[in-house]
Amino acid sequence: MREDVKIKRQWSIRTFRDIVFPAMIKEEWIPIGTVIYKDESELDKEDKLGGIDCLLNTPSGNLISLAIRIQDSDENLYDSFTVRAELVSGARTEFIKRKEAIEKKYVRPDKVLQAYVSKKTNRLDSMFMMNQEDLIEYIENGIEGLDYKTKIAPDGNKFYVVFIVSLIKYSINIFKRKE
Repeated sequence: MREDVKIKRQWSIRTFRDIVFPAMIKEEWIPIGTVIYKDESELDKEDKLGGIDCLLNTPSGNLISLAIRIQDSDENLYDSFTVRAELVSGARTEFIKRKEAIEKKYVRPDKVLQAYVSKKTNRLDSMFMMNQEDLIEYIENGIEGLDYKTKIAPDGNKFYVVFIVSLIKYSINIFKRKE
């Protein structure tokens, strides 16, 4: 793994544990008493194969699987979900893996979580969560430029960007952090 990718991943894991996860409980998105069963540092195979970044264990003994994207709000702050669509390397992306998992009924994340946190101040600026299948279906059935847009990152990788306002317009169920 490239060193810059490794550093970003470590920041993302720490930020989820220290800032985002407690906010999810405070927002009542998950029950009080829920614990992180396994996180991204322990789920490398599950992440590569199914896009699962975290497993949460609820007090009733149920597991919630999450796909997580945490971005630095000092660089990017959008009310949106982003899903990797194409990699310059040609490797399979989260969009392709999740779409296939839905079609073939494979193990996959239940929910997708997007959070924007300032690296400078550790401030949580925005956070959203929704059913992973709803997000993939929305992109598949949507119209590029109207329902979502495509963004090319500086490294050449392509992302689908789905704005929260579009999801709300179509009455798609999302969790949005209360301010």
